[in-house]
Amino acid sequence: DGSTYEGEWAPPLPSASGGQQGRGVRHGKGKYQNPSGDEYDGEWINDRPGGQGTYKKSGNVYTGRFLEGKFNGHGCLKWADGSWYEGDWREGIRHGRGQCLYPSREVYEGDWVNDLPNGTGIMLYSTGEQYIGQFVQGAPLRG
Repeated sequence: DGSTYEGEWAPPLPSASGGQQGRGVRHGKGKYQNPSGDEYDGEWINDRPGGQGTYKKSGNVYTGRFLEGKFNGHGCLKWADGSWYEGDWREGIRHGRGQCLYPSREVYEGDWVNDLPNGTGIMLYSTGEQYIGQFVQGAPLRG
């Protein structure tokens, strides 16, 4: 399919007939690139990104922890437009504590739930104003 991988492999599993199945799986450190230019360089567990690594796609770059191929744990995603998020991830979404610079140049630092500011946080607006308090599903709770 035009993809490339350079790195460590786990040995192939035994087959029912007593031989071995295929080439094994990516396991350990390695670098993968697909034909469209997406790239992962880091640790692999059972043929999926797992552990520390860097993923690049369409000018976006994520560096951090992975679990079963998804952003998971602490990491930093920098988008091609210059915005970024650094903090906690769970199953590929922002979840936990983190800080985000939006394309509008506003900055949020605080709690995240299901990819949205939710809980205690601080929003610094591009006007210089700030809001310190509670957020619910991405919006400040004013009141």
